[in-house]
Amino acid sequence: KNGVEADVDVSEMIKTYQIYESLRADKKLWEKVRVASWGWYVQWTEEIDMSGETIWSLYQEQTGEVMRQADFFLWRKSFHLSQEKAAHILGISRRTVINYEKGENPFR
Repeated sequence: KNGVEADVDVSEMIKTYQIYESLRADKKLWEKVRVASWGWYVQWTEEIDMSGETIWSLYQEQTGEVMRQADFFLWRKSFHLSQEKAAHILGISRRTVINYEKGENPFR
């Protein structure tokens, strides 16, 4: 929706989630991918899809625009920072740190 075109590595998602088992087993199924529902997700079959939001999050992680949750947590712990101290250093609220570490977005 913002016009960005980029290559995004979705292999970890495909390896991790059960819904993508068919894609792991049948390489020909990859050829059936298409953009669906006004560009909000990509779809291989009626049962197998990936949201545009997931792809966008992967893009941001892979380009360094945002830090993965796990990496953020490790960063905070490696410097022995409390959630409150990390929030202060970053200029954000403690609630934002908590939400980020839980993978929650209060604006959804």
